[in-house]
Amino acid sequence: MSTRGFTIASFAVGLVLAPAAARALDVGDEAPEIAIAHWANGAGTSVADAKKEKKVLVIEFWATWCGPCRQSIPHISKLYDELGAKGLSVVGVSREAKEKVADFVKKGNPKFSYFVGVDDGGKTHAAYMEGVAGIPHAFVIDQKGVVAWQGHPMGGMEGVVRQLLAGKFNSENAKKMAALRERLDNAKEKQDIEGAEKAADLILALDPTDDDAASTKMTILRHMKQDREGYLKAFRDRLKALTNNDDPAASAGAVAEAAGKMLDESDLAWVDLPAAVNAAKSAADADKGKTPAVSAVLARAYYRLGLVDKAIATQKSAVSAAKDEERAEMEVVLKFYEQVKEEARKLGSAQPAVTPGASDEKEKPAAAPPEAPKAGPAKK
Repeated sequence: MSTRGFTIASFAVGLVLAPAAARALDVGDEAPEIAIAHWANGAGTSVADAKKEKKVLVIEFWATWCGPCRQSIPHISKLYDELGAKGLSVVGVSREAKEKVADFVKKGNPKFSYFVGVDDGGKTHAAYMEGVAGIPHAFVIDQKGVVAWQGHPMGGMEGVVRQLLAGKFNSENAKKMAALRERLDNAKEKQDIEGAEKAADLILALDPTDDDAASTKMTILRHMKQDREGYLKAFRDRLKALTNNDDPAASAGAVAEAAGKMLDESDLAWVDLPAAVNAAKSAADADKGKTPAVSAVLARAYYRLGLVDKAIATQKSAVSAAKDEERAEMEVVLKFYEQVKEEARKLGSAQPAVTPGASDEKEKPAAAPPEAPKAGPAKK
């Protein structure tokens, strides 16, 4: 089928490949100085300081309302705790009100072990984030003050940091990646489906964790080529790439997020339920209840299996661990699960609640439960 055919089909279902806006900053560029109006937890640092001290600097853009940010913060904190004494500096930047950021940091859920600053009139965002679709988003600055990498904090950042600190970072591969990203963006701009898929494949060959390339690949296979087997394989490849076998807890948030997207799919023909459920369960086991969003994905997995009692119990755990806006979001989903159970009871088809020590066999999976409410997407 021609590329033109794919494009027409994409418009027919209201879908196009969304090109990324031109980025203000990319790999190989000199990192601009950050402008911080207020530090929420310490004296802070700067690009100039990191360069002078020959440190690797991670600059992470986040917000208090951002669920995926809450998942990535513990991962970044853990990385800094391990590598801070070995030459790593980290700064989290928010452009929210000083009081809101300070209160969030003070509550410590999640806990920041690195500096957190409030952007000075949006100057830092303007210098770094133009053309970036959403948050969380991080930049890794090498010891010479040059951008070595950028992307989702849980999508390849750790590997780049470790390579830089060990003196094993391949700058040529980084430049290749930057060129491929530009190639991918150009293909999206032209609605060149074949070109976009090829560029995505080349990026994933260099970095299997790349979010934009993986998302583009799966969008093409799902909505434009209607390649079910290819789409489900790409999903399984995505889970494998995101999983950190040496430290599963570090990748739990990213794995759960990917599983959650699959569980949100309404057309059962396009759902790899076993892979999504297993990923959600593995992520939750590794996370040990520390991250509410990870527990919530496992609750969604149980719900898709028809195990409503387990979904309710797991979602209650997520609610208990969450705070503020995130807690409110979790409570909405919990209420939905409880309403589904109550409606089933009224219809005379409710399953008996599983008591401690009882067999899960008492719950019978439902074929297609009503769609559960979803958390909103991350915003820029």
